[in-house]
Amino acid sequence: MREVRRQSASVRAPKRRPRGMILFAFSRSGAAASEFVLVLPVFILCLFSIVAFATALFMENNMVNAAREAVREMAVTEAPFSPGAVRCDSQEAAIVDSAEYVACTYLTFWGTDFFVDASDECPAEDKATVRISVDASQAALMDIFGFFEGKTLTAEVTMRKEDACV
Repeated sequence: MREVRRQSASVRAPKRRPRGMILFAFSRSGAAASEFVLVLPVFILCLFSIVAFATALFMENNMVNAAREAVREMAVTEAPFSPGAVRCDSQEAAIVDSAEYVACTYLTFWGTDFFVDASDECPAEDKATVRISVDASQAALMDIFGFFEGKTLTAEVTMRKEDACV
């Protein structure tokens, strides 16, 4: 009689691998590259969105600082102001040493069209106000999907004057 040997439970027969296209479907060799290709556009979109909003926020912060310094000039030294809004593309538009001129000196390095409007409410109240505005699409470094289109960034600062109105 022939003796039949049985394999123990710990030793298994090697699995047969499928051939051809089925073998490619079970392969994990390109998984990282394909996942990277799928995730990269979303990552870049998020990165550029963060940069665009950060530059707009940084510009608004600079506008608030410029408005604060300009209104301080008006409140403390009684600096003159031009009637109507002054465009900061050329500082010659503002009176030298005026509130608008001070604000424009803080904003000239941006290369965008800022509008500075200073007002003195001296007869009615003891307040001076400076408002700086810019088109939001110019404020952002890049406006990929038009998030800033048609919007305006505005910084307004009001300060009480030191000397009473005469």
